[in-house]
Amino acid sequence: MAAPAVFPVALTASKAKAKAKGPFVKSVSLNVRAAGIATIQIAPNAAGKALLAKKHKLTVKVLIAFTPTDGTQGTLTQTVTLVLAVKHK
Repeated sequence: MAAPAVFPVALTASKAKAKAKGPFVKSVSLNVRAAGIATIQIAPNAAGKALLAKKHKLTVKVLIAFTPTDGTQGTLTQTVTLVLAVKHK
């Protein structure tokens, strides 16, 4: 994702599917100091880890809220798929 200007970023998760309840990723906050690409590390919470262990894949919608230096707030919704890492023996 490209950042148009300096702004703090807040990340929250919406419901993964209509059947599942609650957010499945941890909230993240990030202050970006310059325009450009900002990398946000998304990690599952306990409920997300349980679903990943069961299904091996979890698709969630994340809401990214930001406020550029001009003060106009904006939001972006992005769908992210988390995949369980394969453990090598």
